[in-house]
Amino acid sequence: MWILKVKNYAIFTPCMAEWEKFIDYLHFSSHEDLIQRFLFGDLKITLEDYIFRGVGIEEYDLIPSVLRKEQQKELQIKVFGKNATETYYQRNPELESHQQNLEFSMLFEFYSLCDLQGLSVPDCKLFTKTNRMLSNLKLFSNKMFSSTHPTEWLPEDMWELAALAQHYGIPTRLLDWSRDLFTALFFASISGLKERNFSQEKNISLWAFNLGYIESIHLTNKTFPLKAFVPSYFSNQNLQAQSGVLTLWSTLNNGTNSKLIVDRRPLNEQLIDYFASNGQKPFQYPFFYKITLPHTELKPLLNVLDRLNYTESRSFPGYRGAAMRVLNQHYRKS
Repeated sequence: MWILKVKNYAIFTPCMAEWEKFIDYLHFSSHEDLIQRFLFGDLKITLEDYIFRGVGIEEYDLIPSVLRKEQQKELQIKVFGKNATETYYQRNPELESHQQNLEFSMLFEFYSLCDLQGLSVPDCKLFTKTNRMLSNLKLFSNKMFSSTHPTEWLPEDMWELAALAQHYGIPTRLLDWSRDLFTALFFASISGLKERNFSQEKNISLWAFNLGYIESIHLTNKTFPLKAFVPSYFSNQNLQAQSGVLTLWSTLNNGTNSKLIVDRRPLNEQLIDYFASNGQKPFQYPFFYKITLPHTELKPLLNVLDRLNYTESRSFPGYRGAAMRVLNQHYRKS
């Protein structure tokens, strides 16, 4: 496993105008221009240095699925039931401890059910048979928030499990990226066509992020709050097929900050806040590129990606990918 270490964050309000170069915005009016410029043009983005994340609507921020505000009530009902949600969790819905227990419970259930079926799951010390009482909220809170030794969330011990769970639909704090530009374009295109908010006036977006920046910062700053890692591809065929890389913005817990509030800001805002609050001057080069393309270009772009074999079957090997291709076929037709 390749790892970049991290610790905590602080709330700060920098002057955003000073950080305008933190993200470079590039808009393409045609899919041909985008592909040509990437592969043969003069863009500074190289396929070797960057990871990519594609989303179907450009307004979607870099926020992990489990931290999206609009999903909280539904998730809590699914995990804890309606009665528990209406009492315990609704009193303090923004406490980090409550959010973490929600995530812990989903991962614990996923691990337990896979284990009971004899499925291979990543080793996770917190979920061994001798520790399964940790599914109890009180014991979990004592473990994670009352210890004299600070504890990170997600703990490194759970990264592999969280990566596996996320690729089978469990929401986590991890953000999916790909080293493959065309894989990210495929996900952006197919999700854009499937969006309820699909519109001729809207755009998809492709985020590009230089991992070299993170590596260089980590060399001199062991407390940098962003982790990037590649789980074992051997046990996660989807991740391997997608050339996946995962990022995590972790939170440091101990007995003194058990009332910590959930940080639901997008990754780019968290990074600016961290740099500014630690005295970093605004960067003179982009940390991110955000590339947009009109929804009107999605069907022709998918046709190009099909010819290059970037399809559901490639991204999701096996029966799942074949079924997804069948169900998505009508989106490709004019």
